[in-house]
Amino acid sequence: MAVLWGPLGPFPVERPCGLYKMHSKQGNCFSLCGKWTPQTLLPAPGGLPYYLTRELTGSGFWNFRFCTPCLHQEVRILIITIIVVVVIIIITTTTATIVPDTTTAIRLLCTALPPNQQFHDTMSFKMHDIFPQRRSWPVWMVILTFLGVTAILGVTIGLLVHFLAVGKMYYYQGDFHISGVIHNDSCENGASEASTDLSKNIETKISDAFQNSSIYKEYTNSQVIKLLPDSNGSKVQLQLTFKFPPARRHSMKTEIEAILYQILKDNMASWNAVPTSIRLIEISKTNVEILTNNCCGRPANSIIAGNRIVNGKNAMVGAWPWQASMQWKGRHFCGASLISRRWLLSAAHCFAEKNNSGDWTVNFGTVVNKPYVTRKVQNIIFHENYSRPGVSNDIALVQLAEEVSFTKYVHRICLPEANMKLSENASVVVTGWGTLYMNGPLPMILQEASVKIIDNKLCNAPHALSGLVTDKMLCAGFMSGKADACQNDSGGPLAYPDSRNVWHLVGIVSWGDGCAKKNKPGVYTRVTAYRDWITSKTGL
Repeated sequence: MAVLWGPLGPFPVERPCGLYKMHSKQGNCFSLCGKWTPQTLLPAPGGLPYYLTRELTGSGFWNFRFCTPCLHQEVRILIITIIVVVVIIIITTTTATIVPDTTTAIRLLCTALPPNQQFHDTMSFKMHDIFPQRRSWPVWMVILTFLGVTAILGVTIGLLVHFLAVGKMYYYQGDFHISGVIHNDSCENGASEASTDLSKNIETKISDAFQNSSIYKEYTNSQVIKLLPDSNGSKVQLQLTFKFPPARRHSMKTEIEAILYQILKDNMASWNAVPTSIRLIEISKTNVEILTNNCCGRPANSIIAGNRIVNGKNAMVGAWPWQASMQWKGRHFCGASLISRRWLLSAAHCFAEKNNSGDWTVNFGTVVNKPYVTRKVQNIIFHENYSRPGVSNDIALVQLAEEVSFTKYVHRICLPEANMKLSENASVVVTGWGTLYMNGPLPMILQEASVKIIDNKLCNAPHALSGLVTDKMLCAGFMSGKADACQNDSGGPLAYPDSRNVWHLVGIVSWGDGCAKKNKPGVYTRVTAYRDWITSKTGL
């Protein structure tokens, strides 16, 4: 049995084939096959650590990959640059120094000899003839050289600090296999309860593990992107973000992989995870945005809304990227929610008397008159049983003439499953560009309000809305009247965040008795009641 050295000490390796198999050698890494058993914790020889990754191959044997830490390419370049700069400084200093004339130098030398005035004078004369006075550089040239060298040194030090000390954001995409259970959550639509619970559990365990690890300062965030069917189970796709200096780029990836491996090993029973299936690659920020923008209900800025639209609170840029302004002849009239690249969901009463699609355009953005994207309307579909008064079946679909491209500022909200239940007092958010109070002015910046789900029985009480709220409607707000939607918020979203902070469209602003009046909460079209109707018209 031979011994290899790892970060925890020596690792004995049995030779299954009689000899070690050197599979590959690349740079400062080599790999081989054997059995692994941790032994006494001793330092590696010479104090040189090895980074170890391993993969089970079957029959109890492992593929090992040992890598010594290496300097990042940029760091090597910087070290060479520093050496060059130092050499330049030495040469420049030697060349540019104003040297006293050689006659004076020889005289000083000779003064130290035994007193002999004739020899002293003769030597001074002859040496002056042999070595004429050395000329110095002009002062201006010395100054310019000094400034140039100083500038080069400053830039070098700055780059060195950047690569060795200043943190940079790094993004990773990872995936691993879970066996025996099939999930199909592509993140483009609302997930099932089972998928949501599993994703939340994975996100919590990963976050806890990194926050309690040696690289907790470098860890920024992580999230499950997708759960997709895979051979004999499912594949979990992750996105992780870290911040660290570029010089640690290679060693950090190894540490991240090791922590993820341990997480999967610790959760083999609860998740049916396969630890050896973990894969991790570095990706760009652009690819991260592509991953998340294609997912529904994930805002760029996840925030808690203010307590009212009336006398409102401005929304942050990118906080509600599915919010749309329905503009009739160029002016904001109603709200709507983007549910796909081509479809929006709104309130039917917005179009009851203005049903010519050619008069409508749709703006996307936080500032109503400065949109990121504008689209024309191709078609407006009312619910077949929409009727007034009472505003029953107050729901409409708006089809855009041209698809929108998803960005972090414009993308869809998740549609809920038909069986989603909202508990009384659950927190939801309503957004819109409606009036700041009854018959008040319209804001330019999107407003937001955090409100509570109110039980329909309470809403239908005689002192409240007197039985006008049906099972296909829901109430939200406060019986005290402190927060509510208002005029021209109609058609906008009432959004609910699940346990993973993924937002679902649960209501459409429909009607109310005034704005933020006591005992008169807002009434919304209950989207779950129309989930099948939406699918029948859009295929979503």
